[in-house]
Amino acid sequence: MADISGLKNSNFHYMPTFWHLSWQKPVEEACSEKNRQKTEEGLNLLHPDQDIPFYPYCHYIKIDASRREEMESSDDYTGTIEMGIASAIDLERNTKGAAIEGHFVAQKYWIPEKYIQMAFDMMPQELVDILKEASQKGKLEEVSENIARLMCILFSFIFDESKFDPDEKNINAVGLFQLELITAKNTYPKIADKNNLTFADLENPEINMMIGFKLILDYFKRFNVEEGEILTAEKFANIDMWGSMGLVTAAYMIGPTKVTKDPDKYRKGGPACQRRRAMAQDYFQFQSPDIIATIQRAFPTQENYNDKIASKPLVSIIQ
Repeated sequence: MADISGLKNSNFHYMPTFWHLSWQKPVEEACSEKNRQKTEEGLNLLHPDQDIPFYPYCHYIKIDASRREEMESSDDYTGTIEMGIASAIDLERNTKGAAIEGHFVAQKYWIPEKYIQMAFDMMPQELVDILKEASQKGKLEEVSENIARLMCILFSFIFDESKFDPDEKNINAVGLFQLELITAKNTYPKIADKNNLTFADLENPEINMMIGFKLILDYFKRFNVEEGEILTAEKFANIDMWGSMGLVTAAYMIGPTKVTKDPDKYRKGGPACQRRRAMAQDYFQFQSPDIIATIQRAFPTQENYNDKIASKPLVSIIQ
């Protein structure tokens, strides 16, 4: 059985301050009984051709999933259809969205806080060492931004693979990252210097997160750093995370050896890459301020980056 004692980081304490103030609180206010009618009117004005509220950040259509087959096979379907605006409570209660048509807020922009903290806890030691170097050499701003991009890519993979469901299973794959045992066994010894991993271990979300994080980091290194070259803080800060996603996604899906033989074939990325890249960039817009702040609290320097301005959530349009 795998043992993760001594492998968890205690440096990071995630606090979603920006998320709550700039997104969750405004949504709660917009969806309150006092403001709901005004909010729906504002949403309709944004889309005058439709007579229902539509807004990609807080509109949802919920269909009775148990009657989906009946709905699809009959023009006279009259099953339960609910339309409305997702509140902050909805976000907390629905992460999979199995009965949701279109994009639900929880799917597109919200990451369960426990998994953000878990990613920090399971961060590869190599990244922690890079952060230490960056804080000493005045590179913390650039490095922390790229780690935030990497973590948002990480979460886009998790969502695409398991919808943040740690119990998800698919034949030979399991957990948050839908890892196969053979792949995990090739990665785990690099972390723990052991090779006693079992399929049951991968059902542990912390172990799954730890191996998935290391695996994706290794793929980014493979396509951006020469073999045998040390990944310094400066080199990490210069990695084009978005531009590397075609190669990384392909390596994740079909293995790195095949991708390495013909990188030009996979560099642009197919539908899976484009989907994950778009989601990661959305996550970055909404989640990066809190992720960066968490990193910089763990590695304080004389410089102050608290004045960094992130993109303002578009929900402000309806305020």
